[in-house]
Amino acid sequence: MTLVLTFLIYPTIVLAVSIIGTVYIRKWVVFPIITAIIFTILTLALYDPSFFIWTAVYIALSAITAFGTKFFHQRY
Repeated sequence: MTLVLTFLIYPTIVLAVSIIGTVYIRKWVVFPIITAIIFTILTLALYDPSFFIWTAVYIALSAITAFGTKFFHQRY
């Protein structure tokens, strides 16, 4: 179950929330920060410290998605 969460569900949620949030709030920095806070709490509460690697991946994914959404939303 953890493997499914790590590879499918968490990235899908991060992508969706980053896109929707960036379109509505129009600041690309907000959702990588929210992602960092949420996944740090999840790492400390539910997983072991090795999950911090995935936390960094999800933060990078959120930042890239939010920045790309802002870039394409401004152009079109």
